[in-house]
Amino acid sequence: TIDKKLCWEDLVIGSSNIDLKDEEQLTIEDLMYAVAISSGNDAANALAIHLCGTKEAFVDEMNKKAKELGALNTNFVNTHGLHDENHYTTAHDMAIISRAAFENEQVLKYISASTHTIPVTNKTLKERDLVTTNKLMRAHESVYYKYCKAGKTGTTTAAGYNLISYAEKGDVSFLVVAMNAPK
Repeated sequence: TIDKKLCWEDLVIGSSNIDLKDEEQLTIEDLMYAVAISSGNDAANALAIHLCGTKEAFVDEMNKKAKELGALNTNFVNTHGLHDENHYTTAHDMAIISRAAFENEQVLKYISASTHTIPVTNKTLKERDLVTTNKLMRAHESVYYKYCKAGKTGTTTAAGYNLISYAEKGDVSFLVVAMNAPK
């Protein structure tokens, strides 16, 4: 059940969201798809609150996991990645974190999906159709790459355009991290 005020208090107008409503009830699965496919910042906060009680407790877990994985040049201060001077990482650390995500079958389910439909809820009258911004995973795009199995995009003014993608062809797998691209 969504607490809209808590989900929106650290977001900026215009940031990616799925327009969660106060007291709306969604499944964890739908929120995971919203984060993975649509970069739903409100959904990221909702998951954090549900799973750890507060966004801060969830961020603590994110930092702990990053360090356990060996991502030693990363510090998270929010659940969604919007700009904060104390929120930082490196391409190498993102590769470490992403590799762990791609190896986790439960997480891979969400970040390998290019579309998902969130059904009508107790607070919405129509479905929400989510479509990935990762054009490598969209079959009708000119840059579609059929071997791309999963990926995540992210964009902020300060960080530029970012893309992490995982591809497999035969016995070869690739993990590519591109950060701070101008377009």
